[in-house]
Amino acid sequence: MDYLEGNKEGALEKAARQLQSRDTWYYQNELNLIAAQVCLDQNKISEARNYLTTYYNKKMNSKMMIISD
Repeated sequence: MDYLEGNKEGALEKAARQLQSRDTWYYQNELNLIAAQVCLDQNKISEARNYLTTYYNKKMNSKMMIISD
């Protein structure tokens, strides 16, 4: 919600905190996309790349698990 309201720093802070938490949400991996978008908006390319890499690695791993079942 912070991102949509223009509070990009707040969105990044909350996403990063949740991503480091032991508690997971249903859309936990999608927080990587929000964090990556904020980083791209701020021209922090290497940080954005890290979030995007994490997102796609987790996405690919979940698809492999579905296929192998």
